[in-house]
Amino acid sequence: ELVRSKPDGYTIGNTNLPSTLNNYLDPSRQAVFGRKDLQQVANQVVDPETLLVRTDSPIKSVKDLVAAAKANPGGLKLGTSGLLSDNHMAAMLFEKAAGIRFAYVHFDGGAPARNALLGGHLDLCVLTAGTPSALFRSGTVRYLAIMEREPAPLFPGVPTLESQGYKLYFASSRGISVRTGTPPEVVKILADAVKRAMESDAVKTRMEAAGLVQRYMGPAEYTKYWDDLEAEAKPLLEEMLKEQQK
Repeated sequence: ELVRSKPDGYTIGNTNLPSTLNNYLDPSRQAVFGRKDLQQVANQVVDPETLLVRTDSPIKSVKDLVAAAKANPGGLKLGTSGLLSDNHMAAMLFEKAAGIRFAYVHFDGGAPARNALLGGHLDLCVLTAGTPSALFRSGTVRYLAIMEREPAPLFPGVPTLESQGYKLYFASSRGISVRTGTPPEVVKILADAVKRAMESDAVKTRMEAAGLVQRYMGPAEYTKYWDDLEAEAKPLLEEMLKEQQK
């Protein structure tokens, strides 16, 4: 609908990454849009991926997780929000970095995966930090690591994956885009409006309560972020698609 609209700024789209770019990079989805059709306006959230277990799990750290996975190759059940999702991509990157293998269980969304973990049907999950944030605050789940360069203030005490030996960063970002061809002055009006909203106390309070990390990026920065992520995600997605065809 976005790419079929007039490029006048009155139709905007919520563009989540890497989900949006996976749609047009995966030929089987037959997307009616591509990279060239989208003009980035502003990014609001960068929700980092996490490795998490139930609090009563014997796995207390990433070191424990890697040791358990190597002792039982392909035996640990890992839940994600879906096949070829951002969680799936992050988990595969971690597998490669650590030289381990998981048994994947893909769900239709993060909430079902989280619930399966709570029910004892999974050994761990890879989910964005915001998805089980209420469970983290209640002490029900333990984040083993956050895939961010720096510790996140919203998740005190959670170490980065890099601090545990793996320089790996991955997140789900949420922003808005318009159709390519929208006048630059219109794009700026929209971008400035997003920035003002993000700076309001009401929005900050709601986002913190939801466990979502706000990170504003204007049109130029958001465009570069998109391009860099696409360059990283494309070869990984191609590899994942080949695996699915076996």
